[in-house]
Amino acid sequence: MPNDDAMQFGQYLREFLAKYASAAPHRPPGSGDDYDTDLWALSARQLGVHGLTIAEELGGSGDHLTALGVCFEELGRALVCAPFLSAVAIAAPMLGQLSPESEESARLLRRIAEGSAIVAVAGLSATAPGPALVATPRGIDGVAPVVVDGCAADCLLAAASDDRGSVGLYLVEAPLAGVRRERLTAFDSTRPLARVTFSSAPALLLAPDARPVIDAGLDTAWLLLAAEQLGGAQAVFDMALGYAKTRFQFGRPIGSFQAVKHRLAEMLVRVESARSVVYHALHESEENPAARPVEAALARAAAAEAFLACATDNIQIHGGTGFTWEHTAHLYLKRAKSSALLFGDAVLARRRLAEHLRIVEAAP
Repeated sequence: MPNDDAMQFGQYLREFLAKYASAAPHRPPGSGDDYDTDLWALSARQLGVHGLTIAEELGGSGDHLTALGVCFEELGRALVCAPFLSAVAIAAPMLGQLSPESEESARLLRRIAEGSAIVAVAGLSATAPGPALVATPRGIDGVAPVVVDGCAADCLLAAASDDRGSVGLYLVEAPLAGVRRERLTAFDSTRPLARVTFSSAPALLLAPDARPVIDAGLDTAWLLLAAEQLGGAQAVFDMALGYAKTRFQFGRPIGSFQAVKHRLAEMLVRVESARSVVYHALHESEENPAARPVEAALARAAAAEAFLACATDNIQIHGGTGFTWEHTAHLYLKRAKSSALLFGDAVLARRRLAEHLRIVEAAP
């Protein structure tokens, strides 16, 4: 479990988000901004969330992954609409692996830490056998069908294969020449997604053989996404419990009925079970990076299923109220469903876990 300092920081972040992010989940689709720009700037300037695990010499705090997990739990609890997943959970750890040898990576990390750059990753997939993007002498070609925060990004990291089959990591910077970005109409309006098309886009090669970096980046993304899902599961449980205490039927709170009690008890078990798995995974992957693929798959499967089940139960407990546009219950359900499919679902996570544990028989 997180240490006292991390928990205290998480509590402070919760209070910060309650004050500044209360309106973010209610932003309807097509309202203009892809994310809460004010919250993004304030969280960098006042809290330093962006650079929590970035090295101190690059403007960060050099903290542990578990501390960042606490932050993502709070971001998920508040259903924050800002590019933390793309820039802080995915791009920054990947660049951190390259920064000792790469001046460009170090420069980007400084910008991420100070909140002046949003970096998205294109071509990251746990389901495809290889990246859909191709590196040619003219630049990057191909289509990345789903890129988190792709339209809001100032820079793009592109995972692309060359003519020798090697997978490299490339940097495409502003003005993003040769790049066309299309905002997708997503089921979850709080998680902006984009389709990004590269047409001979000029790019700088950061790492020629980046498969280990990309795989490690995906594992870290799964871990922090699991922490975010844990926060969402806790939020909908609290929401359901509060409603069950105050909604009266037949002269008594609905929480006193046995069927509702059972549903709430099941929700609590799911949340606490997921919490144990997620924070064990964060701690173990920090202590032993070689165990990160296994721990990430465990956390991914447990948190995704817990959040989706709890968000569904929350709708049921609220009854007709939970289906209304004005209530936030449906927004959490949409986030739970979209997050459960992002970068591969729980079934894929268990398959990867089995492969890492070497218990999958070779296909005939």
